[in-house]
Amino acid sequence: MRHFRDFFEGRNGVDQLNLFLLGTAVILILAANLTRFPVLTWISLGLIIYSYFRMMSRNLEARSEENRRYLETTDRILGAFRTGFGHASDREHRYYRCPGCGQMVRVPRGKGNIEIRCPKCGTTFVRRT
Repeated sequence: MRHFRDFFEGRNGVDQLNLFLLGTAVILILAANLTRFPVLTWISLGLIIYSYFRMMSRNLEARSEENRRYLETTDRILGAFRTGFGHASDREHRYYRCPGCGQMVRVPRGKGNIEIRCPKCGTTFVRRT
């Protein structure tokens, strides 16, 4: 048991990007079996191999950078859905993202060009409401 623990010490292990890669591989395998499209099987095999490479890697800095970029990308994509659907029913306000810190700022509609001050970082920017 000690040898097993020593082997995995200092390795990357499973992170969110690995879970996404393995989940995508499983979906592609199922799709390949349903559609009889063999290229999907090879793509899923490549994803599984890359995922295991990432898990066994000792280059923690590079793997954590890959995971950070993946999380930023998914947060940007999912954030658009989260804020877009939540504010669709609010007809009295406009929502803008602060260019300095990314904080969502709510301002009243119909005021023309106004200077908006971010409550979080203090950055001022001009937008049309």
